[in-house]
Amino acid sequence: MTMRNALALTINSKRNLACYALSSGFSIPTGVATAITWIAQYDDAGFLSSTKFTVPLTGLYHLDFYLHWVSNATGNRLIEFRKNGTTLMNGSGWPSANSLNDTRHAVSALLQLNAGDYIEVMATQTSGSTIGATSQATFVITKIR
Repeated sequence: MTMRNALALTINSKRNLACYALSSGFSIPTGVATAITWIAQYDDAGFLSSTKFTVPLTGLYHLDFYLHWVSNATGNRLIEFRKNGTTLMNGSGWPSANSLNDTRHAVSALLQLNAGDYIEVMATQTSGSTIGATSQATFVITKIR
């Protein structure tokens, strides 16, 4: 069973609304907060539109994000969630880059959102050059209540 099918079965069994999305092949310029562009793998409520996840119903939502940056010994990395275009949560601070180990980000949040609110995942890095991810970034948003 694929990850996509397992996620769909879990979501359907709980009657929750959710979107599971992937992003790959992107680059983040140095010093610029950049919205990550996504491709939905599973989206049962029309959440996703390019960089924005718009919630269809008011409720409590769980957000789960993972990114694996390429190795680069310079600068720092930041991932943040933005709600309706405003910084909501600096999900992982500014971990230092590391030339020996890739920098990994895993960020989760529980948020009360209103119908029509949207979430964007923003990436910023300060390496002095454009860098990207070593593999796909993943994002899951699920209405849990």
